[in-house]
Amino acid sequence: MKKLLIPLFVVLVTTLGTGVGYGYYLHTQQEEPVIEEVLAEEPEEIIEEVHIPVNFLTGLPLDNEEAEGKRPVAVMVSNVWASMPQNGVGSADIIFEIPVEGGATRLMALFGDMSAMPIVTPVRSARLYFPVFAQGFDAFYAYWGSHPSIMGQLDSMLGESRFDGAINTGGLYGRDEGRLAAGVPLEHTGIFDGTRFKEEASEMGIRLDRNEDSPETAFLFHPDDKLEKPKGEEAKTIHINFSGTTADFTFDEKTRTYLKDFNGVPHMDGATDEQLAFTNVFALETNIWVNEVGHNEFEFSGEGFYFSDGAVQRIRWEKRDRLQFFDEAGHEIQINRGKTYIGITHLGGVAFAPGNQEGEY
Repeated sequence: MKKLLIPLFVVLVTTLGTGVGYGYYLHTQQEEPVIEEVLAEEPEEIIEEVHIPVNFLTGLPLDNEEAEGKRPVAVMVSNVWASMPQNGVGSADIIFEIPVEGGATRLMALFGDMSAMPIVTPVRSARLYFPVFAQGFDAFYAYWGSHPSIMGQLDSMLGESRFDGAINTGGLYGRDEGRLAAGVPLEHTGIFDGTRFKEEASEMGIRLDRNEDSPETAFLFHPDDKLEKPKGEEAKTIHINFSGTTADFTFDEKTRTYLKDFNGVPHMDGATDEQLAFTNVFALETNIWVNEVGHNEFEFSGEGFYFSDGAVQRIRWEKRDRLQFFDEAGHEIQINRGKTYIGITHLGGVAFAPGNQEGEY
């Protein structure tokens, strides 16, 4: 059937002429298909925020994630020639140095991870202004004894947060037999066994977590761990005069930290044989006076200096609910992540210089 139809179709086209030919043309002309180019959409990059637990006191990542949100521990440490070398102070995240009576100073060492604390020696007695600062960190406060005039205040201020060696709270205290045998005065031989602190505090049933309204970190830190120079001039050497004791700091270019001296000699940790080193140094000045029992008192505000990465910024400081540092415009400053030293002295007790040579102040 197909063979008969094809010739007939050709004849009809020829006979009908143009009209049929035109109709055939219209019938056979095909429109070119429209090809639309469809671009494949690239998948959106999904960035997941990874939570990295940081040390409350330093802003650096924690080695132990279980320490996140836990309370720091503050320990009082003797700081005279007879107490040298001290043990455990090099592991502290923050160290306060404040003058006590007789021209001496005392240290308060704060540890951000109670599960990684060292044995600390020699532990010394309380002075009321130290736990005032400790409270600003929601810290436990460990010390050995106190003057009768402040016992009631310590009890009401600290409650179950105080660990007193005089009554051997938690069984954490003892005497350093080696120091005793060497003839070191008794008051400079106290031991605080920080390695057992978390276990004992847990068994006592006291609060281990920081308060719910506690900030994530103790200070305003820069967003990352890159060092930022304070907004000021160069400062490679620092001298703090406590009227009987001196603290000097020299900037180490290799570690980008300030190495501490005690009364002109390197301030060493006897347990590690390493010199104390700090990313941040605060030298704070204020009015200091002696009260009726012969102990120092002072205003919890004043002017001072923030040193880091070889530079210095002039600041104002104040202990409100917590210790805060402000620039000249009244804004709270950001500081570098790392260990911090805080020294409080009388007006005019701080000097610094741009170089690393002695006597440049």
